[in-house]
Amino acid sequence: MGSAGLLVIFGITLAAGGSFFFALSESALFALGAWRARQLAEHSSEGSAYTMRGVQKRRPSLYELVDKIRTITAPTLVMTGDEDWPCLEPGLLMKSTIASAGLIVMPNAGHTINLEDPAAFNQHLADFFHAVDAGAWRNRDPRAMQDAILGR
Repeated sequence: MGSAGLLVIFGITLAAGGSFFFALSESALFALGAWRARQLAEHSSEGSAYTMRGVQKRRPSLYELVDKIRTITAPTLVMTGDEDWPCLEPGLLMKSTIASAGLIVMPNAGHTINLEDPAAFNQHLADFFHAVDAGAWRNRDPRAMQDAILGR
């Protein structure tokens, strides 16, 4: 894994106060599902709720960060589940704001896509890492963001 890339995976938080931006090794991401399940099992649901409430209260909205997000040039993969309603719109925002972003919306999946369909999740990550390492991850074609593509 020689190339760096950026993963935006909704539903996975590594540490309280952290953001959704992860720069992890492939092996760390494959182990993340089991690690997160163990971590959740070690804490009470009430304690986890208080932690998440505190994290979410202090974290700025993605919409407040659009100008900063627009400066990202690293190969980026945004992943979410199609039944994770609060994360679908932010995922589309990131896809449209980051020129180097790809978007994967996993079908019939909610907020914990790595646990709901680990095989598909891991395959998407492997494909992303392979494309980045091979130099095949491309920036978006600027014509895709023009109104003319929709016939307007």
